Amino acid sequence: DRAVYAVNLPQFLPLAVAQAMLETGWGRAVPGNNWFGIKGHGPAGSVNVPTREEFRPGVITRLRADFRQYVDPAQSVGDWLHFVTVGRYAPATQMGTAAAALWIWANGYATATGYVPALAAVSQRIAATTGLPQLAFQLTPAQHTLQQTLAALPAGAARRGTAHQLLASGQ
Repeated sequence: DRAVYAVNLPQFLPLAVAQAMLETGWGRAVPGNNWFGIKGHGPAGSVNVPTREEFRPGVITRLRADFRQYVDPAQSVGDWLHFVTVGRYAPATQMGTAAAALWIWANGYATATGYVPALAAVSQRIAATTGLPQLAFQLTPAQHTLQQTLAALPAGAARRGTAHQLLASGQ
């Protein structure tokens, strides 16, 4: 789908690299070639693995879940790009990297309350070790405040609804 690949790739590159490293423990655990931790059934089926979810702030639940399985890493990258540029995540394509990370997280990509700050920290570590500063992003003070406000809410509809309200009102 050409529309998917018309996304501002320079904006999404830092997010993609940071998510891949965070979701796989720096490439140490990539079951089913799933570099982005996307749950569900993929083109090559699914793989059931242990995961940790934070449905309520500060409460970690350990469980098993089905994650998408891919033939190879390239298929995982293509699916991630499609996944984060359609449906509820689509507005992220019109945002800067940090805002896109906030939007995707608030709309259910991950449940961990510290997910976005962790992504930013990973992106900065990658930039420092590779000498590629364009791979780094950080939250502005306003984005940090928004992230903290949303992190106090349970994952799911409450977090999504509040994110939409705050962003619509210009906060």
